[in-house]
This record gives sequence, structure tokens and C-alpha cells, in this order.
Amino acid sequence: MKSSESTKRYWRSLNDLEQTPEFKELMAKEFPAENGQEWTKTSRRRFLQLMGASLALASSTSCRWHEEKLLPLEDRDGRDIPGAPKKFTTILNEAGLATGLMLTSFDGRPVKVEGNPKHPESLGATNARAQAATLALYDPDRSRQIAQYGPAKEHESSINQFKEEVVKRFLGAKATAGDGLAFLSEPSASPSELRMQRAILSAYPKARWVNYTPIARDNEVRGCEMAFGVAARPYLSFENARIIVAIDDDFLNEGPSSVRYSKEVAKHRKPEAEWMSRIYSVESDFSATGGHADHRIPWRSSEIPNFLARLNDVLSGSSVDSSEPGGDFLRAIVDDVNQHRGSVVFVCGSNQPAEVHAHIANLNFKYASENVKYFPAAAVSDGMQSVKELLGEMEAGNIQTLAILGGNPCYDMPADFSFTQALSKVETSIHLSLYRDETSKKCHWHVPQSHQFEHWSDGSTLDGVVSIGQPLIEPLYDSFSSIEFLSLLLGRNETSRQIVEGTQSFSDIDLHEGVVAGTSMSSLPVNAVKSLPPLVAKDHDIELCFKPSHALGDGRYANLGWLQELPDPMTKLTWDNAALISFATAEKLGIKQGSMLKLRTSSGQLDVPAYLMPGHADRSITLALGYGRTDAGHVAGLDDDEVNSVGFNSYLLRGSDSLDITGVEVEVTNAMYPLATTQDHFAIDEIGRKGMEKRLPELVREGSLGDYKKDKNMHKRFADLWDETDSIFVERDTLKNPDHRWGMAIDLSSCDGCGTCTIACQAENNISVVGKEEVMRGREMAWIRMDRYFLGEAENPTAINQPVGCQHCELAPCESVCPVGATVHSSEGLNDMVYNRCIGTRYCSNNCPYKVRRFNFFDYNEDTENPANEVMKMVNNPDVTVRSRGVMEKCSMCVQRIERVRIETRNEARKIGDGENANKIEDGAIQMACEQACPSDAIVFGDLEDKNSRVSKAQANNRSYKLLAELNNKPRVSYLARIRNPHPLLVEHEEEVGTHG
Repeated sequence: MKSSESTKRYWRSLNDLEQTPEFKELMAKEFPAENGQEWTKTSRRRFLQLMGASLALASSTSCRWHEEKLLPLEDRDGRDIPGAPKKFTTILNEAGLATGLMLTSFDGRPVKVEGNPKHPESLGATNARAQAATLALYDPDRSRQIAQYGPAKEHESSINQFKEEVVKRFLGAKATAGDGLAFLSEPSASPSELRMQRAILSAYPKARWVNYTPIARDNEVRGCEMAFGVAARPYLSFENARIIVAIDDDFLNEGPSSVRYSKEVAKHRKPEAEWMSRIYSVESDFSATGGHADHRIPWRSSEIPNFLARLNDVLSGSSVDSSEPGGDFLRAIVDDVNQHRGSVVFVCGSNQPAEVHAHIANLNFKYASENVKYFPAAAVSDGMQSVKELLGEMEAGNIQTLAILGGNPCYDMPADFSFTQALSKVETSIHLSLYRDETSKKCHWHVPQSHQFEHWSDGSTLDGVVSIGQPLIEPLYDSFSSIEFLSLLLGRNETSRQIVEGTQSFSDIDLHEGVVAGTSMSSLPVNAVKSLPPLVAKDHDIELCFKPSHALGDGRYANLGWLQELPDPMTKLTWDNAALISFATAEKLGIKQGSMLKLRTSSGQLDVPAYLMPGHADRSITLALGYGRTDAGHVAGLDDDEVNSVGFNSYLLRGSDSLDITGVEVEVTNAMYPLATTQDHFAIDEIGRKGMEKRLPELVREGSLGDYKKDKNMHKRFADLWDETDSIFVERDTLKNPDHRWGMAIDLSSCDGCGTCTIACQAENNISVVGKEEVMRGREMAWIRMDRYFLGEAENPTAINQPVGCQHCELAPCESVCPVGATVHSSEGLNDMVYNRCIGTRYCSNNCPYKVRRFNFFDYNEDTENPANEVMKMVNNPDVTVRSRGVMEKCSMCVQRIERVRIETRNEARKIGDGENANKIEDGAIQMACEQACPSDAIVFGDLEDKNSRVSKAQANNRSYKLLAELNNKPRVSYLARIRNPHPLLVEHEEEVGTHG
């Protein structure tokens, strides 16, 4: 294929675009690879370790019976009903800022995370990392006891010994005002943590305190200082943003406010809204935000200053030539900005330098009006200079005692800082952390840290709204929260509740709502900018950009199998990171998919595989952080016999003066590396039925807002491919007077492919992870497959996402072929799975055109006799069966949630004697796990019998269509065609609605 070759059909990958023999062979296979696999002791152990904290190892609710000893609950509140879930508000502090959550707890065991609809940052939704928080809580690799490290290697210790040898040292340091003491912590906006920090510095005034995080968003703070003279963070609101310009920023998926951003943006991404926003994206990597944008242009990150300088010129009246790079793109932005002054928002990625952020602040001051406000900077790190000074003191032997609160600096410090070497010069070092990780094993003392769901806490949002985090469970191990640990070092021994109550007064109502009333701050006044720093691009032959992993962040979530196996929204990579590179640059350097590259920067070198990424900027490489852990736990680190860390440690290339973008030398080696991607798995290809050989399935449909306004039924433009009244089909009523008829609608205009629905489904339905080797065989178990399609040339295609699960067909082809009646149609139209009947013939999978059924190839319950894994059973949802080997499974439309609400409705009707409404379930009372978690409100579930329900209205929408409707399966799930809002200057003169085939 020539690099400039384009196509009018959708494609998943370069193999699909080129129609390589490998891709054709994959499409020809009905089932994933099933070559005989020899299970040696080593391979089986490694597989079970990869399962790690995955709920699939649990057997407490397995359909394979084994003896269990049941013990009565000794103390129970008379109001508690055994097995009935309760919901509690709490928070999750991430990147130093708080997000409000609502946790479902069964008999004192938190199981499922949801967003708190009353918290201003979550608004009822979450991201994938929040969904996986319970998995971290019950991770068997979590640290359980205080430990000491030294010449005698690791050995267990106790709190009494720690108090005797360490706390006494701290208390004795008061006599010298803390001379020789130092603290290294992560930035935080928690009022209690900040209060305890002040107490420490008051007790030890000569002590040094440094805040450090590997992924800081402080350039925007320094940019505000340059622009307005105040240390502030911008608070962006997209409620009234008609034009959004994203400058190297995946704002819909990254950052502490991404959930709120997605919620606000989604309100005006539907053509039925009063108005539809327009999104522009300028970026080096192809991000999920770029895929969701109406217009996107690949642009090297190091040359963003040039783009911004040119944008400033054109906004000031300079002419622009269509022949210059990005000329038409600039003209369109300027036209929109001038037309919608006051309704524009510019967003900028944290990887861009402070000078760029200063110019972005200036643009927002001119054009954003009230859409951008500024608040005092919260959760700010102290910068590389402060860290460098601390390291100098450590190297010189001036730091006798160092306490590290959270974080993992031995893993994620800049490579040129040699933190581990400096740490060895400290007489006494202590690390408080969830795991005995890379830093803990280089310190003298390790103290287990409590999970956020195990202690009281508080947190703040960017605009100062305070919320309280209440514990959902007693600490599983002898652990401390950071505030309890600081209290211990002060000799106070306060509990986390005492500390929080001493910081913030709150009522029971505040605790119930999840937000402390009256705590929001007023924004800071800012004045017009008088002068701005110059914009200077860096001259790199090939640039290397570091980005946080979509799932793992900075690496702290590396031991969570759910997140390791979550495909990246754009690359579809799992269990690995890779050097993302453009098609043209790879062709020029002789790089193939999976080629091992030797990357060299001024700070170090690393061997890493290449991944050819459509839409990536030329002469640019993007590398995700957070992989290559060596002491993360059994899922992502080393085991006893194998050197098998997951992914590659990008921090080895990162320098203190080039944390985000640097120059890189690339050497192509002869080695190849297998990458586990799901991009071509379960692809729905052409349907070779008689009489349909030339008819292609319409999987995704999209068009422009202009076309939609002209023809509201534009999504049916290809209806002539199949006559829906064809006489060979016979209507069959499968339901006889049902009380309910459940259905779902998914709006492709809202979905940005973040994958939160996949993890929410996994947490709700006890879905297993399978490990990298099994993913490469096409055996991943996720019930929701996030398909991503490209359209256009490889250099700069558009993208569209489509979540696909079981379609719950009225005339389900899987039901007629099951020899044991394991898959059946319910009285309310659901396609149910009776797991105890299934004998694993997989006929149903063979007959499913949507390829959404998953087969359990292994018996995941064999390792439950290991006492260390007992805690993993607690992550299971007791309302859902844990499947064993040889069972087919797939989306159940969260039937357990349907039944739970049905029971509650009947009980409530019984209480008030309302027999007529015993079966009437209010619209919206039932929310699927995917629907509830979705930050962009793309999914709606409800009763199709109720013509006024949200799902009925969505399925009646003129954008609605069924997947593979020509097969007459009559799916219960409808999709709403995606509508883009392109600028007229950039509309290409070609057909805008495509089909996949």
C-alpha cells in the first residue's frame, strides 16, 4: 500500500487496510486459535499469577459445588438485611484532587464503584481506574505488615518495634528542630493532609518537605503566573462552549476533571440539542479526544509553539495561505473563534511548556468569557529544582532520616537524578506504600499504607468543594493512612476520623450527600495580559513524547489485571506499551509492526517494540509511562523463576529537563516482539449468505450535521442494500403480553471509546482476565467489545468507536442451535444464559454474527486453596455467578440489577397496598453497569413497552439503526448514527457516510 493511499471503507488496522494474507486468514477462522497447549507447572503458575487480583479465581459463588463452612454473623444491626446491598458516599483522591464516588456494599464488603451524582467532578460517572479501585483494595499482593530491609535482606517487623526504633528518633529530633529530617510526598489538596503537613513543619521547623509526582500538571500553573501574575489553575467549563480547541490534549480521557469534561461536552454533541459544539484537535499522537473531534491535524508536540504562534498571528489579522502547513485548519479555527467569541474554550496538554500555557490563558481571557475561571493552585508539586536540592542534601549525608509518603520515586524519578543511589546515603529511610515496591525495597523500613476505602479522609476539587471519604471496610491489614502515619510521627496516635473531624466540620447530611455544603471558593480575578513570553519550538530530528498510560496512569495501577487487559482506546494494545510511530516515518526508517527499537536520549536508552499508529505525526514517537515494573506484584512484576515484567520502563529515557518531550535517536534492530492487540479480534466481516454476497453490513454509520439537517433519515442512505419487507422473512411474536420489554440504545455521537463501560461490566459481572498469551490467542473475556474504525488515508484518518455486546435478539440465532437449552429467551425478551446447563459445544458462538459470546477455556478456580488468595474472593459481586471452565458467557443486560429493582418495587407496593403497580418499574430506576459508569452518557437502558421511556425515544430517533438488521435477528440494542459538525471550509467533497465491509 502506498502511504498516501486512501479508502472509502472503514478499517480497523493497517493489516485490514492492506488486506494482508494474515488478516484474511484471521477473518476466515470461526474460533480463536486452539492449538494444543501443554500446561507445565511453570506456565500454569505464571497464568494464575497473571490472574493475580482478578475476581475470576474466586470460587465462593462458583457453579461447581464444593464444601464450605458457614459462620453466623456475630453482631448485626436489626435494620440490616443479610445480602441486601447498601450504598455509601466516599471519595477517591487521584492526582491530589478528589472525585466523589458511591460504593455498593454487601454485608460490610464494598464490591462496586459508581460515581456520586451529587459530586461536581463525577456527576454520577467514573473512569476506568475508579471502577478498578475495589480490585486494588482486595489485591493479595498488597503489603500486610511492617518490614525492614538491610544487609540481612527483608524480614517482618512490628508496629512496636517501629515505634521503638523510628518514632522515638522522630520525637527526639524535636530537640534539634528537625535538623536532618526530610519528607518526600505526593501533592495533595486534602485539607487534612495539608493540616498535618503544617503540623509536621511546625514541630520540626528545620525539616525539608518536597512534593513530587512523575505526572504533574504544573505547567498550567506557571503559565498562569506568566500571563496573569497569579499562581492559579484554570477551571474549564464546557456547558456553553460552542467551539473547543484542544492543543495536544486528550482532555476527555486524561486529567482529574476528565469525567466532568466528558459529561459537559456530551450534552452538545447530539444533533437534537439546541446547538452542537465543534471540536478541533492538534496533537502528535492519535488520542481518543482526537478521534472524537470534528477536525484533527497531526502536529509534532515540540512544534506546537509554532502552530500557536501562527494561530495568534491569524487571529490578529494576518492572512493565511491554504498551501502552508495547516493553513485551511487555521482559517477554520479563526473563523469559528471570531464568530463565537465568548463561547470558545482552548485546552492545552500538561506536556506542553509553561510558555504555551501562558498563551492559551491569554486566548481564553479574550475568547472564553465565563467558560474559564481561575482558582488558587491546588495539588502543586515543588518542581525539579526542589527535588534536585533534596537529592544533593541526601548525597552529601545531610539527611539522616527520610520519610517517603506514597509514590514510587525509585521507579519514576528522572533517570539523570539517580535517586536510588542518593537514597543509599540516608541513614534511616521509611516508605509508606500499598505495596512492597521498588522504593520500599531500597528503604530501611516499609510501612503498609491503607487503601482509600479503609480509612477516613477528605479531599477538595479545583474550585475548593470539600468532600469526605468514609471507610467502607475495616483495614484488612495492619496499615496506616498518610494522615495517621504523620500523627504517629508527631507522637499523637490519632485515628483518621479524629484527624478529619479536627480539620473539617461536617454533618450527617454532608456525609450522605458526599459534599460538604458551603465549601466552594470564589474564583480569582485576572487582568488582561500586558506581555507574554516568546513561543520557541524545539528542533528535534525525531521527538519522543512521554504520556501517562490510559489505564495504568504513572504505573501505580500496574498490578490490576482489569486495567492491564483493557485495550487502549486507539491502539487496542493490552499488557504492553510500545513506541507509537507514523506509517510514513516507519517506512522511511525500515520499521515494521513489532520491530524492536533501541531508543537513546540524553538520559538513557531502552529497547522497546514499535507500533505503527495511523494518524500519528511524522518524525515523532509516543511512549506510554507506567510499564516495566519490577516489584509491582505478581500481575505486573517479577516472579521467582521468570524475568517477565509487563511492558517497558519509559522512565529510563526521561530526563529532569525533558520530562515530557525530548529528542531521541532511533536504531532499528533485527529482533521482533509480539504485541497483544485486540484491534482485529472478533471482526465482523462480509456475510456470505446466498443472495447476499455483494451486500455489506452497515456496522457504523455517520454523517455531517449539514447533511442531517437536510435529510433527517440520512443514516438510511444505504437502505437499498436490503429490502426490509422481503418475503423470505416471517414475523414472529416471541413475547405474550410481557410486563416489560427491555432494550438499549447507544449513541455513537457521544461515545469517545474510553472503555469505562468495559471495566464497569467486568467489575459488576465477575469477568475474568486471561493474560497476555491468551489475549494473543483471541481469548479475552470482556463482555463489551469496543470496536474502533478508521476512515481515510493512514496519515490522517478519522475514527469512530462502537461498543458491542450481546444484542439480545428477538430471533436469536444462538438459541436455536444450543443442544441443551443453555441459552434461552426470557419472558421479557432477554437472551439469558443458564450456566449450569452449558456443556461448552460453542455452537451458539458459531451461530452468532456479532461475535460477542465468550468461552471459559480454563478452570480458574484451581488456585483457591492458596491462603494468600482468600482475600480475592471478596471482590466478587455475590449477585452474579462465577463461571467455571467450559462455560459460554456474554452480556446479560445486568439481569441481577433488573431483578433487584423488581423485588424492591414489589416490596414497596406491598407496603403501601398498591397491588396495581407491583410490577411497574419507573423509567431510569434500573441502570446497567455500563450505562451508569459511562462519562459521556452514550448508553440508555429501559423498557420498550413504555413508549415514554428514554430508550423508546432513543430507538425511535431518526438516527437509530440496528446492527446487521438485514439478518432479521431483530436485536434489542439500537445504535444512533454519529453526526459530526465539520466546518464548511474543511468539508471534503466526497461521500461522508460509509459502510464497513
